[in-house]
Amino acid sequence: MTWYQKAATLGKTPAMFKLGMIMWKGLLGQPRSPRDGLLWLKRAADQADETNQHALHELVRKHDDDFMVSFVAD
Repeated sequence: MTWYQKAATLGKTPAMFKLGMIMWKGLLGQPRSPRDGLLWLKRAADQADETNQHALHELVRKHDDDFMVSFVAD
């Protein structure tokens, strides 16, 4: 976890994505922190390119999930 945080802080897009997913889901024994996870995913998405597009995909999935929940609730 320390290395992901260090690399993400240095601006490494893959580390930002992985840190975001760890925080979002509470992986690797970490407490779940969706807010912090989303922040790291957004930072990774801001730097997305052909080889680092995973964060964009996850943000779209999370947006679609939220939309479906609100759509079904209405």
